[in-house]
Amino acid sequence: MLAPLEVLDYVVVHELCHLRVANHSRRFWALVERQRPHWRDQRDWLREHGPELLAFSPSDEKARRAT
Repeated sequence: MLAPLEVLDYVVVHELCHLRVANHSRRFWALVERQRPHWRDQRDWLREHGPELLAFSPSDEKARRAT
C-alpha cells in the first residue's frame, strides 16, 4: 500500500495478464496496453521506487514508532 493506487492497479493488471500469457512477449505487453494504456509510467515508477518498497519492513516501522 506504499505505492500510488495507479501503480498498484498496474501491478494487478500485469499479474492478471499473466493468466492469459505466461511470459513477457509482445502479445503479453499488448494485452497490458489494452487494459492500462499508460502502463509505462507505472512501470517506470516501480523501477525508480521499487527498491524502497522492498526495503520497507512493517516490523521496523513498529519499532520506530515505539521509540
